[in-house]
Parts: sequence; C-alpha cells; structure tokens
Amino acid sequence: MIHVSSSLTRKKTTKGVPTVYYVRGLNDFSEVNPGMFSTYYENIDKAEILYPQDLFAVAENVTARSQSDVNEGITGLTPWWGENGPEDRQNRNRALMPSITCSGNIQVILRFPDYVQTSNIKNYAYAAANGGHYPSGMKRIPQLRFSVGYNVRSLIP
Repeated sequence: MIHVSSSLTRKKTTKGVPTVYYVRGLNDFSEVNPGMFSTYYENIDKAEILYPQDLFAVAENVTARSQSDVNEGITGLTPWWGENGPEDRQNRNRALMPSITCSGNIQVILRFPDYVQTSNIKNYAYAAANGGHYPSGMKRIPQLRFSVGYNVRSLIP
C-alpha cells in the first residue's frame, strides 16, 4: 500500500513537497524519496515584479480536509498520476494514488500563487481565483511550479 501525506491531508512536510510512504503493515512503513524534482517558473513574461525577498507561500489550500476543498481550476494542482500512463485520473477521487500500475514515476505537480501584495507579502493569491485578474493592491510574480516524481515500482513486491 502507498500512503501520501501532503497538504490535502494536512500533514506538513519538511521538504516542501508531499511525502510518500510505502506501508507494509500497521507499524511498518518507510518514506519514499522523490526520484525526480523539477522547478519551473511559468508566465515570467507577465510578471510585474520579481519575487519579494523572504516571500513564503503555500501551494494549494492549506485548510483543505477533503478533495471537495481543492479547486484545481484555481490552484492548478495536478493530482497524482502515472508519468507514462496508463491514465485513470478521471475515474477516481483525484486526491488518491493511481489505482492502476504506472509504467513510470508517480507524479504530482504543485503550482504556487502568482500574485503578492507588496506592502504585506503574507498576502498572496492565484489569478485564477479572481477571474484571471489580480486583486487590488497586488502585483503579479512568476508562478513557481514544482514537478515531483516518485519511483515506487521497486518497492512493491
């Protein structure tokens, strides 16, 4: 069994990415380290300012307690999927791991907010939450995207 702790389950991770555990039994589990981690900046050409120094932002909805609390259209979260297919995202709860064997890494993509209030960098937002427009008093920044892949095939007997 594969278990995932992430913002969707309200468990914090020290790495800044979701933590995946391989569970063999009730008290027998081990952390699966990411096999691939890529960082991208999207919409750089639309940014009005660079990232403010000391900006700390959380991707997704940190108060989420269920899949219904996650709005993928706003945050751009791409839930767990098999890197090279086959694909089953449309046939399962999107927060769950794939229910079919993946031929590549299990992957998740996290997109961070793309607007920040320059007078108080603790206030940030997603453009999609505001109809594609930035909220009053905020400036657009490049959108940071994490793409994280886990090779779990070798763990499963």
